[in-house]
Amino acid sequence: MDFLISYKNTGTTIQNDVVIKDLLPPSVEYTPGTTFVANANNPDGILVSDNIVSEGINIGSYSPDAAAYIKFSATITGGEGSLQNVAKIETNNGTKSDSSEIVILK
Repeated sequence: MDFLISYKNTGTTIQNDVVIKDLLPPSVEYTPGTTFVANANNPDGILVSDNIVSEGINIGSYSPDAAAYIKFSATITGGEGSLQNVAKIETNNGTKSDSSEIVILK
């Protein structure tokens, strides 16, 4: 399955060193070599490190209204039911997170 995280600087100042991290639930395993970042500098996306689910990836600096999209793949490793996935964004001005529900049906 593919995951897509979107980031947009909704503030009025440049955000430097924006870090994106995904906290996959226990029954979901990251697929190495699948993390891409698309933004104004790389509109077609660029392959980045596999750190999205560990320490996170630094996607650079973003002016007000600038955006980025991070895509990666993962595999369900067991069970069925509902799981919670959390994406976390850290900037010099604070941290925000959002979650989504993954429903596994067999």
